Amino acid sequence: FPSHDKEVGDVGIAARKRAFNDFNTAYLNQAGKYIDFQLPEGLKPHQRMKAIGEAFDNQYDSIRSQMSVAPDADLAKDIADLESMITDGVTFSPENAARLKKLLDDQLKRRTANPIDGKEYKSLQSLLGKRQRSFAQSGNQELSEGVQAMRDILDNAARRRSPPEVVQALDN
Repeated sequence: FPSHDKEVGDVGIAARKRAFNDFNTAYLNQAGKYIDFQLPEGLKPHQRMKAIGEAFDNQYDSIRSQMSVAPDADLAKDIADLESMITDGVTFSPENAARLKKLLDDQLKRRTANPIDGKEYKSLQSLLGKRQRSFAQSGNQELSEGVQAMRDILDNAARRRSPPEVVQALDN
């Protein structure tokens, strides 16, 4: 009987694994409906995650390339508010404030002084995203949050300038 018990246990484990994989595939396909994407059959778990991640990244890039930013009063106010926070001597350490101020001046302020198209918008968002992830991975939450504020300012400016249907697609 002991070998029979092991076989029954193995069948149960295999059934649970199949059910878990089926559930995950269904869940990911449900998420993929927002971007008209369905996972191909027969992918292993890590392949499914990679495929859905790439599909969302491609859709996100496609939408962002249709957005644009133009200097306006709201953008100027948002940048000035962030600059005040960076230089207030309280919110950020002096070293982090200096790094954020340089990034703000060299990237966000300089590059949004004139209208930018979708390609430039994607490029700036990508650069800021890489910096944010780098700071977060190195454990500098303060810098990461400062760069996230820059990304938010940029996104808000793009939402004001871009066609409503593109903004809606990004929200979806």
